[in-house]
Amino acid sequence: SQNVRGQFAINYARMLAAAAVAERRHLGENPAVAKAIRAQQSMARMQVLSSTLYKTFQTDAANVTPIDVQDDYKRHTADYQQGELERLVLPKSAMTETGKPLDLAVAKSVAEAMRARSAAGEDINQLQQEAYKKLAIQSGPPPVRQITVRREDLAPDQAKLFDQKPGEVSEVFDAPGAFLFQKLVSKKAISLDEARL
Repeated sequence: SQNVRGQFAINYARMLAAAAVAERRHLGENPAVAKAIRAQQSMARMQVLSSTLYKTFQTDAANVTPIDVQDDYKRHTADYQQGELERLVLPKSAMTETGKPLDLAVAKSVAEAMRARSAAGEDINQLQQEAYKKLAIQSGPPPVRQITVRREDLAPDQAKLFDQKPGEVSEVFDAPGAFLFQKLVSKKAISLDEARL
């Protein structure tokens, strides 16, 4: 608006005049002032560079052809996988029936044992129930259900499960809130149209 433009012009003129006076007084030679100027220049440089990068991304994206998209999909088909998996989870914050916190070393050991039994073909739902009883966890275990995930939805270490064959079991992961392992039930490559969603 005209008012904003007028105010900006007044503020700019004041700043320009004050900066000229500060230069004549050699205030820019003060180490603290010089440091502040360098910091502001560095910030301005980052802002201009990042803004330029985003504009470049937008320009590049506008020039991507459907053939480019198909070629990229073909080159990275392994990244566009979806699978059904089951997951056994032992929460680290669980309280035992005695009211004491879970012994994490014992919980990890139990998770490793259950993982070995799952790899041998035992039902993962029954194994989770047994693990909860063995660890005397107060709350009952949630049912293990099949979940559908894409490779990209998993953390990189867990996404390696997609490199395995259906029926195979991952290692035990020491995740921030739980010990867990996953069993790949099935997997398939998703179509390009599904990948776009």
